[in-house]
Amino acid sequence: MAVRLHWGGRQVGAIILGALLMAGGGASSVFGQTVSPGGDAAASPWTGPWIGVAALGGWSTNATSEFVARTGAAFHSFDTLGAGGGGLASFGYDWQLQANKVTVGIVGDIGFLHDPGGQVFRTTTNLTGSGGVRLGFAASPALLLYAQSGIAFADEAVTIDLGGPPMQLNRFTPGIAVGAGGEYVIAAGRRAPIGKTLSLFTEFEHVWWAADTIDMPAAAPGLDFQWRSQSNLVEAGARVHF
Repeated sequence: MAVRLHWGGRQVGAIILGALLMAGGGASSVFGQTVSPGGDAAASPWTGPWIGVAALGGWSTNATSEFVARTGAAFHSFDTLGAGGGGLASFGYDWQLQANKVTVGIVGDIGFLHDPGGQVFRTTTNLTGSGGVRLGFAASPALLLYAQSGIAFADEAVTIDLGGPPMQLNRFTPGIAVGAGGEYVIAAGRRAPIGKTLSLFTEFEHVWWAADTIDMPAAAPGLDFQWRSQSNLVEAGARVHF
């Protein structure tokens, strides 16, 4: 659309395209990267592979029951609380479903969390990891909100100390994880030190661990133990999208 302006008796021809593009949903620039509302997947910061690192903190509850080994009668039950911190590395891949708004992806992580809890019967999560799927919504070109769920695993150290020589062993424990988080782009395109975009994120995850048992351990040969743990994990870190 051409608009002719008169200035001091002289005609100046001007083509106004920016207003038309804005009205029609044209491209916009975010952190130096062009993002097209028309659904250009290559321009979206939320598609493709990514890797990340984060600080990890959390607290866990452990419900433990003791049974008389000969009869199976309930002997004692108690709850313990443990807390600690560590770190993790994560990775994933996202696909765009709807015009830079909805994404679906796969995600995995592996880390270390030292969260001892309990005295007589003490559990500590050491190596931990998870794998699952996540569904995201781009609240803006630079902000992604997401929820995720999947399976988790932990290398759990168990210590039984009834006053004599303590007994220690390790167990592989599976679980179910559900979480949610947010991710914000702080650099894109040529401004990103590596990759397509650099983002910061924070995430909360709750894990229900499978129940486990120890029958007549050497530290307490007359008892059987059964326990079930739940963990609450908080992550904060950075991700690079490629």
